[in-house]
Amino acid sequence: MKQQQINKLYNKLTPNEQAALLFEAAIRKDENEVDVILHSIERRTYSAPHIDYQQRMTGLISLSGCYGVTYWKTLCQLSSLMALSLDDDSYDKTARLFINKISSMDSALETVCKELNVDMSAVKQFAECNDYHPNFDDDIENQFVEQYTELFSKIVYLKS
Repeated sequence: MKQQQINKLYNKLTPNEQAALLFEAAIRKDENEVDVILHSIERRTYSAPHIDYQQRMTGLISLSGCYGVTYWKTLCQLSSLMALSLDDDSYDKTARLFINKISSMDSALETVCKELNVDMSAVKQFAECNDYHPNFDDDIENQFVEQYTELFSKIVYLKS
């Protein structure tokens, strides 16, 4: 079959099939095929909520997800360390590091939520982190607070 004949068949495929072929062509870096597939995709006009609303909602959901993953990962690392019950200085330093991260994440989340004018407990509830948090308020590390504040802010499009 000639290339022109194959190109004419792209528009007969389903959107899912077109997406799979386009993905594979992009991975192969076959720009010609990517262009042909893109031009064969049916175009439609949609009515949607305001783009700022959509971006903020996506950002808040992403913020909750990022916070939750980071929170649970850090808490699991701390729990694993505690299960080892080591009696040396490296244990204390490592445990303190994880505790500082958890406290600093909360401080950063509070800062970002205030800037967004959104309830921090709603973000934590969506991340399923609101009921399980040990209180480490005195163990905040400024370096971690800055790192997490920047991360959380970028997620919700506050800073580029």
